[in-house]
Amino acid sequence: MKNKKRKILITGSSGFIGNCLKNFLDKKYELYLIDKKKLKKNEKNFILLNLTNSKKVLRIINIIRPDIIIHLAAQSNLEEIKKKNKYIQNNIIATNNVLQAMKLYNINNIIFSSSANIYSDTKKKVTEKSNVDPKNIYSQTKLSCEKNIINKSKLFKFNYIIFRFFNVCSALKRPYCGSLHLPESSFIPIIVNKFLKNKTIKLYSKGIKDSPTRDYIHIFDLCNALSKAINYLLTKKKSNIFNIGSNKSISSFDLISFFNEKFAKNKLKFKFTKSRKGEIKKSECSNIKVKKFLEWKPHKSELEKIFKDELDWQKYCINKKIFRKFVY
Repeated sequence: MKNKKRKILITGSSGFIGNCLKNFLDKKYELYLIDKKKLKKNEKNFILLNLTNSKKVLRIINIIRPDIIIHLAAQSNLEEIKKKNKYIQNNIIATNNVLQAMKLYNINNIIFSSSANIYSDTKKKVTEKSNVDPKNIYSQTKLSCEKNIINKSKLFKFNYIIFRFFNVCSALKRPYCGSLHLPESSFIPIIVNKFLKNKTIKLYSKGIKDSPTRDYIHIFDLCNALSKAINYLLTKKKSNIFNIGSNKSISSFDLISFFNEKFAKNKLKFKFTKSRKGEIKKSECSNIKVKKFLEWKPHKSELEKIFKDELDWQKYCINKKIFRKFVY
């Protein structure tokens, strides 16, 4: 007789990471999916649910009784950064509702998606012990959720893994799965979109030397890290915090230059424009800790692979008439 599959509950399953993750984990676990929007009809084990509704959260988690909750659901659209109440409700209140359900129904494990945006601006690689200094309501609520999880874990006796994601990008191919943010504000999809539409891209900096620097990680590598985190919690039964990034960074200007050289034959046009308020100048991950504890390393986070898969994904969306709105 085969061993019964572990139950994994993914919140935010209709988002970029959640949608890719469910495809990545589908055959290995019994998956349950929660989101306040539905991507397709008749999706197996999908529950339409707003996590700010505490009574419904308690009822659904009581029915499922998952072995692990992967909590990806969050307000993250930086174009709505002034709507602070949305961030408080969808990040802080929603996370607290999930934690209360864990307490009541003895759910022992949670994986939480935090952000590298909680760190202060520094020229050095960021470790898990680097200073935190969240600049906007999104990163402030993420840090608040982290503290809540850590404090509640001591009271309720559960284990957690907190992942501080750097810039997650690109797409999976089997099946095709990538970002469908409405609107899309991430830089790599925007570069590809502007190239395909023969439009000029805005570079938010005063000049070449002033352009922001970021660490980019392929969605495949992130899903692989989440998969390893599941195994870590089920076997080690210990809590931890990990950065997830490629361990290298590139400026926005050099990113455009790379794409122009490798894919666009210098046809992609850009212009400098005013820097955005509160934006961190440099963000580069040290992933030494996650390599050690999860025995993980990035396999597909080379820029050429990232751009190729994003380019293929956007062409697929165009062919399938899948609508995407871009900010820039």
